[in-house]
Amino acid sequence: MLRYVTRRAAGWLLVIVVATNATYFLASSFLDPRSNFKELRPVRTDEQVSRALAPYNLDPHEPLLHRWWDWLTGVVLHFDWGRSPVGVAVNGEIGHRSLVSAQLVIGATLLSVVVGVALAVHTASRQYGWRDRAAQAVSMALFNVPVSIAALALVLLAIRLNEQAGWHFLYVAGEQSPDVEGFWATLGDASRT
Repeated sequence: MLRYVTRRAAGWLLVIVVATNATYFLASSFLDPRSNFKELRPVRTDEQVSRALAPYNLDPHEPLLHRWWDWLTGVVLHFDWGRSPVGVAVNGEIGHRSLVSAQLVIGATLLSVVVGVALAVHTASRQYGWRDRAAQAVSMALFNVPVSIAALALVLLAIRLNEQAGWHFLYVAGEQSPDVEGFWATLGDASRT
């Protein structure tokens, strides 16, 4: 039993290490930290931008493998996940963002259980009918949609609904509205995001 648990834990650890490093290389390939400086006035030269990004290990003129090795040794030896392009420590952001992610996961789980059970009861009472077949087809289609695509579709849908309504009742960015105070107002605001 202990050997099985150890093998499973080692397998999951390997998956996490590979996924984390793959994410680093993908982010380094597709994201451009220099874009944060493009709209600044006065306009910064490439040398100024490189000097500003160098302390954060984000200088694009530095070879990617060298930047990756510096980042990896910082994580392994000092548990230092680095800094954002504006200098904010990533370690300080992990706890807060984990709580926000947990809220989203719990909310999505509760919503999916409530909707799933209600839909299952409804279609079970009309088994093999057109509603059952339609619900089955929709659930199979939605089950195969990647999470990132579904999230983008929901964001675009929320933006469209806000535009149609003429006011922002669904928020697609940020954890909460900046002007909300009090427990009930904060709870209501969090349910809309």
